[in-house]
Amino acid sequence: MPRQLLTYLDACLPDLLDEMRQWIEIESFTRDITAVSWMVNVVGERLSKLGASVRKYNGKPQADHLLASWPGEGEPILIVGHVDTVYPPGTIDQFPFRIDGDVVRGPGVSDMKGCILLTCAALQALRHFGRWTSRPLKFLITTDEEIGSPTSRRYIEEQARGCRAALIIESAEEGGWLKTWRKSVSMYDLEITGKPSHAGVAPELGISAIHELSYQIGQILPLARPDIGTTINIGKISGGTAANVVAAAAHCTIDVRALKVGEAERVDQALHQLAPRLAGAKLSLEGGVNRPAMEPTPATMALYAAAEHIANQLDLPIKASGTGGGSDGNFTSAIGVPTLDGLGGWGSDSHSFDEWLSISQFAPRAALLARLIETL
Repeated sequence: MPRQLLTYLDACLPDLLDEMRQWIEIESFTRDITAVSWMVNVVGERLSKLGASVRKYNGKPQADHLLASWPGEGEPILIVGHVDTVYPPGTIDQFPFRIDGDVVRGPGVSDMKGCILLTCAALQALRHFGRWTSRPLKFLITTDEEIGSPTSRRYIEEQARGCRAALIIESAEEGGWLKTWRKSVSMYDLEITGKPSHAGVAPELGISAIHELSYQIGQILPLARPDIGTTINIGKISGGTAANVVAAAAHCTIDVRALKVGEAERVDQALHQLAPRLAGAKLSLEGGVNRPAMEPTPATMALYAAAEHIANQLDLPIKASGTGGGSDGNFTSAIGVPTLDGLGGWGSDSHSFDEWLSISQFAPRAALLARLIETL
């Protein structure tokens, strides 16, 4: 059966590439609600033709999310993907869709419109052969993943509860590896308020927010535990107005990544316990854990083993891997649902003008996903 799927999908590839071009040319930048809604409708129509019942969920202030579902018996299978991209309108003029040897390039081709189309192709192949999972199947298409899934998280968790598995169709990146773990993602803004004064005439009357910030950074960075996968990055610093003025305000951003679930909470608690060193200085911390850690649980590794068996039948390179970057798989895993990520196409260089997706690996990856859906 895997080889039949592969042959069918290879034959469909020219039409799929043409369809991919149409999807990429819809510039669905997260903040462009009209364009993202258009993309949602295009995908919804595609899935309706595959027999899905389709409904939308409120995504305000972004575009509405979409759930396609098929009936069945037992624990459902959930597929999760997103149609929003990081590329603002007009990018297509600078970075047009093009076929470049064995890869297709364009804004959002691997992250992740090409991966959503790959999923549609996998489902199309199953219907063509009269094969389908006996379980209920749900495909949740979200519209705000690129800004942290602020409104879609509740729907992802709601639809994932009670599922047999969550299949996340982020791209596999170069090498084609599947992701069995992802680090948590925490983001913070630290604001320091001091008191201005003339740096030459009366420096003692001022309270330097920059001096306070430098002290706080010295307290923050040692919270990292790189030996167990916990890293901290101060990504942006600002403050002050002039060289001869004691700085009245300063700011920094803090990025925390953690492999273990409890580590994000440990750092979060420590950050909220920071106290001013300079008398009169004030601290204001905003932010928190955006995505919990996706850990390689026994259930997730069993799911990977099932995918590995199918991949071996397809002579498809495969390996259990992970990354410090987050995805919506962090949410499904954190509520105890076996989660396998990286089940989209083989591609990389997301969020850049080099973003690509492999053409030769498109059909094998779609066949892997189709067979996994069918046999779970």
